[in-house]
Amino acid sequence: MPENEWIYDWNLVGGTAIAPGTRVLVNDETLRDGLQNPSVHNPTLEEKVEILHLMEALGIDSVNVGLPGAGARAAADVEALAREIATKRMRIRPNCAARTVEADIRPIAENALRKRR
Repeated sequence: MPENEWIYDWNLVGGTAIAPGTRVLVNDETLRDGLQNPSVHNPTLEEKVEILHLMEALGIDSVNVGLPGAGARAAADVEALAREIATKRMRIRPNCAARTVEADIRPIAENALRKRR
């Protein structure tokens, strides 16, 4: 089978190309706790905060801080990372992973409400 049948290049599909000089936004998912692999190391909160600051220094636009519906640790880490961003007045913008079920959406909404208090 020719190589081009195995590689799908979105740049060659119709539509307009991104013009040179266009700002590209980056959403980093390094901190998301949804990796499904037994060999993946789940960083401590301190390591996540360090990684978050490195992302800020690199100019990453937004970061997926986790899936708070995954459990108590995930929810606590998401809240702590959001607080770090707010208290340090970081430019990076947080977002969360969620399925379209109440158990995933409720912790995100509750966390957002706590942040405003």
